[in-house]
Amino acid sequence: TPVSVMPIPFADLTPFTREDARDVWKAKVAEAVARRKGPGLALASPSCDDLPREAMIGSARWEGLYPPGDFPERSQFQHWRRNENNNSVVVRVSLGDVSVLIPGDIMQPAEKDLVGLVGERLRSTALIAPHHGSRSSSSQEFIRAVSPKAVLISCAGRPGSGIPHPQVLQRYEAIGAGVYRTARHGAVQLTTDGHEVEIIPFLNPH
Repeated sequence: TPVSVMPIPFADLTPFTREDARDVWKAKVAEAVARRKGPGLALASPSCDDLPREAMIGSARWEGLYPPGDFPERSQFQHWRRNENNNSVVVRVSLGDVSVLIPGDIMQPAEKDLVGLVGERLRSTALIAPHHGSRSSSSQEFIRAVSPKAVLISCAGRPGSGIPHPQVLQRYEAIGAGVYRTARHGAVQLTTDGHEVEIIPFLNPH
């Protein structure tokens, strides 16, 4: 039986929070399936093997470091892989001598897996703190592997949220990294010519 591939509509989604977006997405999928229900139906969904691993964007190099191609198969016997935070796409972008690591929301088990897979390739000039600086991420092993000079933490600064967590801030400060938090510094701009780095926060908290 021929398999038909059904595109899933993105354009008319209006996310408000991640949970709202997920609910709308599920409703759209259910609606689309109901309209096209029948034998041979398949939803188009890229696999981890389909993720690009390297590309050039002008003079900048883009590397897709994670998740590995066998991530879904291994989730059958490693429960932590079923947490969607841990299948975040981890990207490293470099220009000349300067690099930025963008690890999404990966948590400590995925950090450990990532360090074991790519090792020294994680070393970067700047790091977007994983999972907004929560204590579920930013393990000592991961921080040592990246060894960032600057850490940018995307956070709302809600009292009692634990984001960023004091222990995480201490870990970054212990390696001498400059820490920029959007709750305190506002938008943070990083510019580079491939040799020097300039980080300009919108706000000066001092």
